Amino acid sequence: MEETHITLEAGFQRIDETGIRPFIKMIETKESDFFKARAFVELYDHIFRMCIQRDPYNWSEELYRKYSASIENYLKGTVQPALKKARAKYDRAYLQEWMVRYRNHARIVFGLSKLFMYLDRFYTPSTENVLGLKKQGYKLFEDTIFSTFSKYARDAILSAINAEREKEEQDRDLLRNCVNVFVDLGYNLGGQNKLRYYETQLQNDIVNDAGSFYRRCATTWLREDSCSAYLIKCEAALNAETARVKAYLHKSTLEPLILKCYQELLKTHQNTLLNKATGMFYLLEEKQNDDLKRVYELYARYPEDLPAIGEMFRTQVQKEGKAIVKRTNDTVKGKSQQDEKHVLVTSLITLHRHYDNVVRQCFGHHQVFQKALKTAFESFINENDSVSKLLALYAHDVLKKGSKVNVGNVEKTLDHVVFLYGYIRDKDVFDHDYQQLLQERLLKRKCSSEANERAMIAKLKSEAG
Repeated sequence: MEETHITLEAGFQRIDETGIRPFIKMIETKESDFFKARAFVELYDHIFRMCIQRDPYNWSEELYRKYSASIENYLKGTVQPALKKARAKYDRAYLQEWMVRYRNHARIVFGLSKLFMYLDRFYTPSTENVLGLKKQGYKLFEDTIFSTFSKYARDAILSAINAEREKEEQDRDLLRNCVNVFVDLGYNLGGQNKLRYYETQLQNDIVNDAGSFYRRCATTWLREDSCSAYLIKCEAALNAETARVKAYLHKSTLEPLILKCYQELLKTHQNTLLNKATGMFYLLEEKQNDDLKRVYELYARYPEDLPAIGEMFRTQVQKEGKAIVKRTNDTVKGKSQQDEKHVLVTSLITLHRHYDNVVRQCFGHHQVFQKALKTAFESFINENDSVSKLLALYAHDVLKKGSKVNVGNVEKTLDHVVFLYGYIRDKDVFDHDYQQLLQERLLKRKCSSEANERAMIAKLKSEAG
C-alpha cells in the first residue's frame, strides 16, 4: 500500500486557517489566551506528522520558516499600523498601545511556540544559526517593532516621569507595564546582560534626565532657601526617586539614579550649602538636631563626603571650647577663684555632654565625628596644665564628704570627668594632683563613698590603658 504524504501547501493551509489566524484573532479580541484543547491537540498532531515524514516530505525547516513568517506578518500588518496610529495621539495613548501590543505579542509567541513545539525537540537544537521558537518570536519583535518604536515609548515614559516630578499624577501601573517591555525583551532573548535593552534604551536616559532636572532645582533652591529648607527638599526628592523605582522601574535603577541625584543636589554644592549663613555652623550653634541628623543621613549615603562635615563640626566644637577656657581665665569680680575653677570644668562637661549626644544621636556615632570631637577637645584642653589641675580638683570636690558641688548624678558626672581626662595628652599632671587629693580625702576621712572612690580609680585606669 502506497504511503500518503502531507504536502507543505495543504498541510500549512490547515495550520494557518484553523490554527494561527483564529488564535491571533482570539488574542486581539481578548476572547481567549490559548487554543481550545481539542483544536490544539489535533493541530499539534498534524504538525508532528508533517515533521516525521521521510525526506523529501519532512517539512521541519519549512514549518519553522512559516512559523517565523506568520509572526512577522502579524507584526507588520497589525502591530506597526497600530503603533503608528497611536503616535499621532498623546503620550498616554501611545504607552497604552505599546503595552497592549507587547502583551499580545507575548501571548501569541507563547501559544504558537507551544503549537509548533515539536520543532524545538529535534529541529532547532540540531540546526546551526536557528533560534528556539520562543526566542525567534521575540527576535522578530526586536527587529520589526522594538528597533523602530521603542524610542517613542522611551520618550513618553521620560515625559511622564518628569510630569510626576512636577506633582502631576501618573498611571503607575501603565508605566510599570511599559517599562517591563524593555526588561522582559532582554530576558526572553537571553545573553550575558539580560538588562541590556532596559539599561541602554531607557535607564541611562532616566538617570540623565533626573540629573538635569535636579541640577535646575539645586540652582533655584540654593538661591531661595535656607540650608534647612534645602535639606528637607533634598530628602523629599531622594525619597520620591526611591519610591518611583519601587513603583515602576527596575530595581537595578536605584543605585545609579540615587547617585546622580545625590551628586547634583548634595555633592556638587556641599561647600556652598553647608557654609551658608544658615548652614552647618548655624545648625550647631542653634542646636538644630533634626537638621543635623538630616545632614548626616543625606551625606552618609556616600561616606567619602563626611570628612568635610566632620571638619566643620571640629571647628565649631573647638571654637566653643576655647571660648569657655578664655572666659574662665578672665578675672570675674564678685566670684571666688574656687567658683571660677568649677565653672570651667562644669562648662567643659556640659559642652562635652551636648556634643557627645550630637555625635550619638545625630551623626550615627560615626568614627569621623568621634575623631572630630576628640581632636577638638584635645586642642584646647592641652594648651596648658590648668585644665588638668582644675579637673583633678573638681573630681576631689565631687567625691569628698560635704561637697558643695551640685551634681545630679555622681556616677555620670565622674564619667564625664573621665572623658575629659582621656583627652589630656600629658596625664602625669592630673595623676599627681589626683593622688595628692585622694590621700587628703583618705587621711582626713572625707570620702563621701568608698564605692565611688573605687569606681573612679577603675575608670581612670581603664581610660589610661
